[in-house]
Amino acid sequence: MKVEQGNALRLGAVALCAFALVACGGNDDNGGSGASAGGSTGASTGGTSGGAAPAVVAGTVDAQFMPTTGAARYIAMTDGSFSQGVLGAATQESNGAFRVLGKYQADSSTQVGAMSGNATFALGTWIGKIADASSGADVPSSNGLAYAVYNQSGTVGPDGVLNCTPRVTSSRNATGAVDTLTGTAGMTIVNGIVTLDLNMTLKLANGGESPLAYNRTFSDGISGMSYTGAFLTSPVTTFSYGVGVADGANDGHVVVVPWKTPSAGGLAQGIAVLECSRPA
Repeated sequence: MKVEQGNALRLGAVALCAFALVACGGNDDNGGSGASAGGSTGASTGGTSGGAAPAVVAGTVDAQFMPTTGAARYIAMTDGSFSQGVLGAATQESNGAFRVLGKYQADSSTQVGAMSGNATFALGTWIGKIADASSGADVPSSNGLAYAVYNQSGTVGPDGVLNCTPRVTSSRNATGAVDTLTGTAGMTIVNGIVTLDLNMTLKLANGGESPLAYNRTFSDGISGMSYTGAFLTSPVTTFSYGVGVADGANDGHVVVVPWKTPSAGGLAQGIAVLECSRPA
């Protein structure tokens, strides 16, 4: 299970699907418009099941995202499908929102909520009507569309021990009912080899919980994203997620974690970013 960006990624014995593995339904890290991970629910668009649209909690970004030439990437997911690849010409608005990503385009009336980020990443969720950017056709979005923008890593930071702090975007975070990712998360770098140790719990707004236990060593550098569980298949019957290590600030890294899980209200999904930084 290997993705190449100048260096190889070794993920141990757990069966993970590499970001570039076309047979699993994902696009490669060098571009691509979109991929389907299971059929759409066919539920109503607009992020609601009828009636008035919910009030959206916008969130804030600490700084505008700074794309690195050739390294800027995005991942976006809604109602059982996702798109991932090179960020390309997508631009960030002054409030921190992205409104066109890959094959997805937010309608002018669509609101962007649960935003956070800085120069190294951007998170947000679209609540409202979503269209296919090429055809203009409606894209089912009853669960909103969660996205992350980041710079894919090609260089490992200096040796050290980093502590990781999560930020989360999801349709519930965007509409005031908060999902959280709690627990411990750390990264160790020794002689250019990265070990990521996550012992966390995803807590949904409806009270559902799923453990996120992930301990892997990345040999010969880091790049790309790998998936576990049924993230790239259908149906999703257990907590499934991806993990990718990206460039951070001040010799740190960020870890991008898109996730899906069954919940009392149907499929729940979102994206977390763990900011891994060195002690002050």
